[in-house]
Amino acid sequence: MKIFLAEHAGFCFGVERAVSLVEETSGIKSNVCTLGPIIHNPQVVRRFSEKGVSVCKSPDDINRESTVIIRSHGVTRETYRNLDEKGIDTVDATCPFVKKAQKSAGEFSRDGFSVVVFGEREHPEVEGIVSFIEGDFYIISSETEAETLPDFEKCALVAQTTQNKDTFSKITEVLKAKCRVLETAHTICSATEKRQSAAIELARRVDAMIVIGGKNSANTTRLFTICGEICPRTYHIETAEELEGVKFMPEDTIGITAGASTPGDLIKEVIEYFGRGQEMNVNNSNSNDEMRMEDFETLLEESFQLPEKGSIVKGVVAQINESEILVNIGYKTEGIISKTEFGGKGDVDVKVGDEIEVMYQGMTGGGGYIKLSRKAIEKETDWLAVESALETGEPVKVKVTGNVDKGFLGKFNDIDCFIPENHIDFKNRMQDPKSYIGKEIECKVLKTNKKQRSFLASRRINMSESMDKNKKEFFDGIKEGAVLKGTVKTVKNYGAFMNFGAVDGFLHKNNIGWGVVKHPSQYLKEGEELDVLVLTIDRENEKLEVGLKQMHNDPWSAVDEKYPDNQIVKGTVITRKSKGFVLELEPGVDGFVPQEELSWLKNAKVKLEPKDNVEGVVVGVDNANRKVIVSLRLLNENPWDTLKDKHPEGATVKGIIKSVTEFGLFVDFGEFLDGLIRKKDISWTDEPEDLSNFKEGDAIDAKVLKIDPERERISLGLKQLEPNPWREIGKLLPLGKMTEVEITAVTKDGVTVALPRDLSGFIPVSELDVDKIEPESKFKVGQTIKAVVIKNDQRERSVILSVRRHQQDSERKEVKEFLKKMDDGSSSFSLGSMLKDKLDALENNEE
Repeated sequence: MKIFLAEHAGFCFGVERAVSLVEETSGIKSNVCTLGPIIHNPQVVRRFSEKGVSVCKSPDDINRESTVIIRSHGVTRETYRNLDEKGIDTVDATCPFVKKAQKSAGEFSRDGFSVVVFGEREHPEVEGIVSFIEGDFYIISSETEAETLPDFEKCALVAQTTQNKDTFSKITEVLKAKCRVLETAHTICSATEKRQSAAIELARRVDAMIVIGGKNSANTTRLFTICGEICPRTYHIETAEELEGVKFMPEDTIGITAGASTPGDLIKEVIEYFGRGQEMNVNNSNSNDEMRMEDFETLLEESFQLPEKGSIVKGVVAQINESEILVNIGYKTEGIISKTEFGGKGDVDVKVGDEIEVMYQGMTGGGGYIKLSRKAIEKETDWLAVESALETGEPVKVKVTGNVDKGFLGKFNDIDCFIPENHIDFKNRMQDPKSYIGKEIECKVLKTNKKQRSFLASRRINMSESMDKNKKEFFDGIKEGAVLKGTVKTVKNYGAFMNFGAVDGFLHKNNIGWGVVKHPSQYLKEGEELDVLVLTIDRENEKLEVGLKQMHNDPWSAVDEKYPDNQIVKGTVITRKSKGFVLELEPGVDGFVPQEELSWLKNAKVKLEPKDNVEGVVVGVDNANRKVIVSLRLLNENPWDTLKDKHPEGATVKGIIKSVTEFGLFVDFGEFLDGLIRKKDISWTDEPEDLSNFKEGDAIDAKVLKIDPERERISLGLKQLEPNPWREIGKLLPLGKMTEVEITAVTKDGVTVALPRDLSGFIPVSELDVDKIEPESKFKVGQTIKAVVIKNDQRERSVILSVRRHQQDSERKEVKEFLKKMDDGSSSFSLGSMLKDKLDALENNEE
């Protein structure tokens, strides 16, 4: 039995790339999943599942903390948008050939073409392609279906990457007859073409064909169909176990091929199956030389004495296509290098025929391709630098490329690294994760993964070690009195923190300026650079205190000379104290205005606000408290002196009633203070209870009674405009004088009467009549009566009168006149004499 392996079989470039991305991503991240099977091979999917890589059916099933890998078949445009909106970390493993098909379909539709897609209607690759089409599209799978399409003005043909090239050509001819303008995009993978051609060639020469690959793989199924049309004994299997029921003859020649998603170990298992229990020969499709089964692994991995992995070889550029560059390194198969290593998909920095130096990285595509890399040479150098950094502890420069669950991705040139989230910065300095992306930072290498060619890094540890080193160097070299240039970091109400590179220092607000610093923000701004003086150094606790005002001479040293007594000065109000106001006369020189120096009026409400500009006179210097004492009132004359000269006591003034109060009248007579007429100074008689007769705004004359600067009072009088009637009461109402008076009030105790000069008198009830009476029954208000003054007290300001005395006086007068007429004076026992004696006795009894 002879075994022949097709020249091109197994993993293609796109599948190899997708599988590698899953391996790399799962090696550095947790919670990794693929959106659908990464490739259509159950065995590969199962293998990744065992490593913790799950399969999700849709974006809705994906945890936001997961990393999702888009499979080689690609996804729809809507799926990309959905993943982006959810903020899910994504690794795109879409095959470059599939990407080209998606891009071409979208560009054709935007240019106004009706797009025809040659492929399987329900295949995920086709679903992804049509999602990028913005206009009309049709999906066909054969030449026959193409003939049923309508006519077009402009038509474009795009193919699923695993379709048959010959069928694509036939469909092209059909469409040419159906449209005026036809454009085609050759999106069928070159590896697919080679794999199909090699399978056809081999099927023609063997008795039986074995096609290895997933039953759900489109390209494997197509290989099975193509081979079955040529070789009736063609079998589609996924694993060697499926061959158990198939009978083969010892003389059979057997051909083996595999789909693009079939790994090399499955191909190897099939080869080994045919070799169980017997000596087998294996031929490759390019040679009739037979080889032993045990040599097949060598053929598959090394193919004619391939160099060791990682070795550097020279080769010649043989071909440059859409995404790859083929290089002839002198072996059976040309090596493949991604075009991105030479500048991208457009212009590259090499041409066919150039000799280049590359690194051999192994076989791919089921042993059909040699994988080369030019960048790997540089990467190897970078890797050695990483290992050296791990050994020496020296940092490496890493560029942060992304933010993932629990940390950040980065690159040291082409070497990948992972920085845990708590190692990107100090905890109290953590910024928005997006702010670190794109930055180049120095990190310490913590651990390397030689197999994955990646390492674990820490920026925080490097920062901490670097800071410790710089701090030590700083404190070893600094001295008190040194001048430092620093940057203001933060401004607080009690001072500011400054940064001097490796060390932070504190600038207390009392050391910012020589004057009163109410808040440091008035003098400092964050980010501002300043020269400061080192005041104190605490090396043990690594603390530093600095001063800004010490960079200038103390202006207080010249105060005595610059601010002599009686000097007129100007200043700005800074703040108010309990006993006055603080002024800034100049930076570093403060003035103080005591409360009593604000105005000649002690109770004056002088309003000064911060930032007010004032002018005053220097009255002294308080060196102990570093204050220049300033008087504002001395700039003006003392109004009390002027007032006494202008309105001496006893002078009469004219004014306007400003307000009427319970205790008197305030009168504005044109001076800085209003005068007060108290109730007791309104009338010489009774103090009025009601001042309703007086109105605000009325003109009034008054006499200045007293000017009291100490108590800040001006007393005026209204009654003093006339003589005091009580001083003349003895002359005005002498004792015994009979007067006619009008009753103004009647009570049970007596009656009140009106007297001359607005005075009032009182007649007690006992003096109202010779007989006992009730006053209300005999007297009424307004009634005029005659009475005799029996008491006038100037001190008590009272006048007592008597009606009874007046009555008695009248009776006595009448009796005397009667007796005078009746008595001739000759007899001592006359009736007149008797009455006279009786009358005298009566008067003596009254006294």
